[in-house]
Amino acid sequence: MTATPALTGPEMRRQLFGPNSDASLAKGAAAELVPDFNEFVDEHVFGGVWTDQRLELRYRSLVTISALVVLGREAQLRGHIAAGLRAGLTREEILGAVTHLAFYAGLPATYSALETVRQAFGDIDAFGGDGGLQ
Repeated sequence: MTATPALTGPEMRRQLFGPNSDASLAKGAAAELVPDFNEFVDEHVFGGVWTDQRLELRYRSLVTISALVVLGREAQLRGHIAAGLRAGLTREEILGAVTHLAFYAGLPATYSALETVRQAFGDIDAFGGDGGLQ
C-alpha cells in the first residue's frame, strides 16, 4: 500500500461525501442539538479512523458498508454507497459484499440493503456522483 499524505478529518469527510458535506452537517439534528458533536466526529472518526493507513480507503469503505448492512442502518448506508464509489469501489463490489452478507446478517437485512443500494444507485445516476445527498 502506498502512503498518502495525512488528511485532516474535514478533508477526509469531504473526500468521501463531497465538498458540500459541510452544509449537510450544518442542517442535521446533531448540529442543532449537540453543536460540537460533528466537530468531534470529524476529529476522531474522519481524522483518526478513516485516515489510518493500515487499510486502503476503498477497503475501509467496503468494511463500513458491510457493517451498516449488518446493523440495518439504511439511512447511513445510502451515503456510504456514494462514498464507497468515490473511494474507488465498483458497483459490482458493493453488490458482492451486500449479497455475501445474506448468510451472516440474514436475508431480511440483505433484501433491505439491496433496496437501499438500488435507490442510491438510481440517485447517483440521476444526480451525479453524490447521489443528490449534498
